[in-house]
Amino acid sequence: MPGIPKILLFDVDGVLIRPPAWFSDTLETTGYPGAKAALDAFYHSPEYRRCLLGQEDPSLAIQPWLRRIGWKRGSTAYLEAQYTYEGGFLDSSLLERVGRLRKAGIPCYLATDQDPRRREYLLESLGLGPLFDGYFVSSLLHAQKCMPEFWTRVLARLARAPGGLDPSAILFMDDLEGNLAMAAAQGISTYRVVGPAGPEGLRSLLDTIVSQASQ
Repeated sequence: MPGIPKILLFDVDGVLIRPPAWFSDTLETTGYPGAKAALDAFYHSPEYRRCLLGQEDPSLAIQPWLRRIGWKRGSTAYLEAQYTYEGGFLDSSLLERVGRLRKAGIPCYLATDQDPRRREYLLESLGLGPLFDGYFVSSLLHAQKCMPEFWTRVLARLARAPGGLDPSAILFMDDLEGNLAMAAAQGISTYRVVGPAGPEGLRSLLDTIVSQASQ
């Protein structure tokens, strides 16, 4: 990456939101044995992949899996409970740095795989939308980050933004190697957030970028 990045792209799950356990794990101890296996199966299913691409409503797609674990309160209530649990682990220290980066003149965007319902929750209910200059979401782009189409569409939009013409001047931060590799294949600079030290390393990197941009 030549010099400091001109545009930053932030993943959500694994970067901005890092729960110590999945919501389905917590259900194992609250009267829903088998919840982890059932919900893991759903979130790795073709049905959920279609949700991530904006082709299906997760509140409908998840219903057969909820029946398997005996969930009685409806799929919307389940998703609301899951989203609220995960939202409690939003890293406010990273968001504070996002604010400083934007003040220093570096645009910050979300780049995330999300179904339509969770997208709405993250951007509106949790309030991430106004904290960033924009967002690239799989259910809007109809492509996931592991697909080249996601990145060609991102680059096409950023090419119209100041400083967005050179892919290497864009820094994408994610926790999954496959997503990073696909972005790198398009010439985008990448940074992996992994392990217990990952968030602290990212905070240090962002502090450095803010300092250099402010000089």
